[in-house]
Amino acid sequence: MTLTATQIQITPTQAPLGAVVTGIDASVAAQPEVILQLKQAWRDYHVLIFKNQQLTDDQLLAFANYFGHILQQPAYIRKGETEPYLPPLVLTLANAASEESSVSTSR
Repeated sequence: MTLTATQIQITPTQAPLGAVVTGIDASVAAQPEVILQLKQAWRDYHVLIFKNQQLTDDQLLAFANYFGHILQQPAYIRKGETEPYLPPLVLTLANAASEESSVSTSR
């Protein structure tokens, strides 16, 4: 199935910035008219929300490249000798501690 620009819905949020984009699967390549519609929505709303997307790192990078070049982090501190020297293009950000970093103590 080919995704067309008419299948996408862009709904502004109630916040000063932002819109929710539905009708798109960010894991597959988009047609040029879809990319143009997304870029225009980004210019209009400054923040686009794509809910319930399941993407690999490569799919995320491919989708993000529709909006411009990806910033390569200039510095990177490795956690161990097995990590590559180049900084990753995809960083995990979370508002909660991961299971391996959370420590519980009881007395």
